[in-house]
Amino acid sequence: MGLNKKQQQVTKMNKIIISKTTKLMALLLFLISSSVQAMPKVNFIDQSNAANSDIPVTFGQVFAVGDVPAGMSVNLVAGATSLATQVDIKATH
Repeated sequence: MGLNKKQQQVTKMNKIIISKTTKLMALLLFLISSSVQAMPKVNFIDQSNAANSDIPVTFGQVFAVGDVPAGMSVNLVAGATSLATQVDIKATH
């Protein structure tokens, strides 16, 4: 049994709404994913085969303009633990 004209119109309207909603969701997901900055990953490997702890590590990391907004800083994390850091800013944009 086919749909009457009114049911066909409602079905068509529902398809348009779903299509627009899908496009809007895709746009929102794109905007969210493009605004989230990827965190740089730096790995340190101890190859000394000695039991070491509390060894200071120094390294440099370059950030693109806007990666670290004015008044903000960076945080080092190992697993789920935040680590004590010292940041010496060499340049700002």
